[in-house]
Amino acid sequence: MGHRRGRITKSHHLMNLEEAVEEGPMAVYMSRPSFCKEHSGEMLKLFCETCDKAVCSDCTVVKHQGHKFISVIDAFGNGKNDVRKILSKTKAQVSTLKDALDCISAMKRSIESQVEKTVQEIGERFQDLTVSLNTRQEELVNGVQELKKAKLNTLQNQQEELKLANWP
Repeated sequence: MGHRRGRITKSHHLMNLEEAVEEGPMAVYMSRPSFCKEHSGEMLKLFCETCDKAVCSDCTVVKHQGHKFISVIDAFGNGKNDVRKILSKTKAQVSTLKDALDCISAMKRSIESQVEKTVQEIGERFQDLTVSLNTRQEELVNGVQELKKAKLNTLQNQQEELKLANWP
């Protein structure tokens, strides 16, 4: 659909892969021949393997002298076979890549879970420590208050005894 919207490409003849396989490379080539940009009216019938480029017969004499050529149709067939090989290799790797992605997703979920659990445990430990520290603080403060009370009582008693002993 997007190919048909473009001003340059809207007149192109489109077919799916199955149709192209059924019609063969010649039908694809003949449905819309390509012409040389340098030699007006000359069809691109040859493929320069040296330059990896489609050329016309005039180009073989001018710019591609001494290069290796095959017909465009043969080059198309070779390219099609190369694409099939690449697709085959790619399809073989898809499941491996999918497994790797699934593994990464599982590891991410595991990390999220472990972090959440660890953060909760840290909070609980700090809460326990805070309770213990507050309890110990109260014990120490109470101990100091008791010690203060005992010392002040002792001093108060000593003060009263000294006053009585010194009283005429």
